Amino acid sequence: MLSAGNLQVRITDWFFLKDTVELKYIGLENAVVRLNRTDSVWNYQFIADYFTPSSPSSSPSKKSGIAFNLKKLRLKNVVFLQKDGWTGQDITAAIGDMQMEANEINFDKKNVDIISLNLVQPLFSVYNYPGKKNPSERKDTVVLTSSAAVDSLLKWNPGGWTMNITSFQINNGSFKNGNRSSKPTPDQFDPKKH
Repeated sequence: MLSAGNLQVRITDWFFLKDTVELKYIGLENAVVRLNRTDSVWNYQFIADYFTPSSPSSSPSKKSGIAFNLKKLRLKNVVFLQKDGWTGQDITAAIGDMQMEANEINFDKKNVDIISLNLVQPLFSVYNYPGKKNPSERKDTVVLTSSAAVDSLLKWNPGGWTMNITSFQINNGSFKNGNRSSKPTPDQFDPKKH
């Protein structure tokens, strides 16, 4: 799942006595992260299961598990490969260099507040093909209620995350989009017509 030349983590002192762990710095160099599935279960599911609370607590005010708050992230020569044979979509995301400083990145609060994000030679590539999943089981479309339909951006954020980036810079970035089918999808951009 992960092969890395160098991984550094700086964490809050006495983190094992607190409910919130502040990750002061994460650095990753010369790494490849591989996520894959051929059925409905991802190869990292055991990690997600470990950090998911087993049952809701009886007291609604008490939080279960540990909350993580990330402050600084540095990636250098890192590639993320996601091969999803179940839905039929492969994604490659690579970064030559990334430096990020945040006020808060909190997964429990669904809040991302970034001071600065600098990307050098980022690559994002998507390749679609027929997957093993039955088309009738697909839940790719988000149905909005009439009150929510006013804000069309909600369909891109069904989890309700809040994100703020004060400074964002990209140098020499690339985007690729491929599809095994030569037949255009009616509701998507067709470069042959435009």
